[in-house]
Amino acid sequence: MAAALLLVLNLGVWWYALRASSLAREVDVRLARYAGKPGALAEVRRFRGSPLARLVGLLAGRLKPRSAARRRQYTVQEMQAAGVDPARLDAMRYVLGTTLGVGAAAAGALLLGAGAAPGVALVGFGVGYVLPGVRATGVLESRRRQIFRQLPDTLDLVVVAMNAGLSFDHAVGSMVASQEGPLAHLFRMYLDEVSFGRPAPEALAALAERSGVPEVRQVVAHVVQSRRYGASLVDVLRSQSDYLRRILRTQQREKAGRASVQMLFPLILCIFPVTFLVTVAPIAIRLLTSGVLTQISR
Repeated sequence: MAAALLLVLNLGVWWYALRASSLAREVDVRLARYAGKPGALAEVRRFRGSPLARLVGLLAGRLKPRSAARRRQYTVQEMQAAGVDPARLDAMRYVLGTTLGVGAAAAGALLLGAGAAPGVALVGFGVGYVLPGVRATGVLESRRRQIFRQLPDTLDLVVVAMNAGLSFDHAVGSMVASQEGPLAHLFRMYLDEVSFGRPAPEALAALAERSGVPEVRQVVAHVVQSRRYGASLVDVLRSQSDYLRRILRTQQREKAGRASVQMLFPLILCIFPVTFLVTVAPIAIRLLTSGVLTQISR
């Protein structure tokens, strides 16, 4: 009975997802007709979400609070900038959990009997619920590492362009034209927002919020303060770049220092047993075949 209910729920969710995607295509056509932009729906979805995302977000909001603590340390702005829609992530959790739950219940009923089906279904649902979150966490953490590694070189490029006589925004534009990656994408979004009329301090604050990296927030705070009080922005960016490089070198030294400890476990588990067999096994075999051990035992 439980497996049948899970199957019906799963089919209903998939039917609504397919229906929502077809409706979204119709909306895309209408937006392209009125706005003259074929990709206009992508910008709209970034703010309003799909019908399925709204439904799941409403249900998740009623079931449990949607807070940054529940998302660990990831904000909604950062997740959206990384291509991870929070509401769609919840939808994937429920759909995959239901799918694995139904499959596990059917397999448990066939292999272990009908009494074990509910327990196996709960285990399958739990695994399916956790897997999308693990995948999203991996994507977000990888993006943060890329941003942190690219930040010193990006600041150096901006400093070189500003030393050549460009303003901060024009220097950022020249840097964006020559670089790729998540950090360049963030600065490209900053330039788009400034060109649309958003104040530069607010656009920089939004950039820092989308990055999720504390060092980017620190650089943005220094840039905003320097532009507000008229300090030398080139000197500030250069000092921040040097500081970030020192942090990267320190982290690399720490990783190199931990390498010897991490190599201890493969040595003990893999290399030492083989070395023991190669060195001691021939001696033991020779002693057994020569009869020395039997004479000693007598």
